[in-house]
Amino acid sequence: QLAILRAHCDQLDEANARRRKRNPLAAEALAGSDLLFPAPPTNHNRGGGFQSRSALKGMFADLSTILGLGYDVSPRCMRRTYQDLCRAANVADIVTRSISGHQTEEMQRHYSTVSPDEQRAGLAKVIDIATGRERTTAA
Repeated sequence: QLAILRAHCDQLDEANARRRKRNPLAAEALAGSDLLFPAPPTNHNRGGGFQSRSALKGMFADLSTILGLGYDVSPRCMRRTYQDLCRAANVADIVTRSISGHQTEEMQRHYSTVSPDEQRAGLAKVIDIATGRERTTAA
């Protein structure tokens, strides 16, 4: 996934280098964006902001078809993946929310999924407490 993200960022940089020749202000707006998929410039704005809710739908549908997934993948899955990866990396909740833009713990939980491994590890801890056993393996 990291290699794909790096390739995507490289493509953004290359496209922006070409854009700089045509429209330096738009290139500056996109280069200054913290977004992974910044909105391209239009007649109404210089770009670099949030895309519309449906802007990535077509891209994800194409990706699903190309990969032969057999199911639809939505931009919303990126929110879930991000939340899950941050939790696995033990990133503080406040940091995770600041990056994702979620204002509440409720939204953060809504876009999180619990893996079977996390469930098993949690149950193992409860069983160890209930039986008085010490943990013998890392959770």
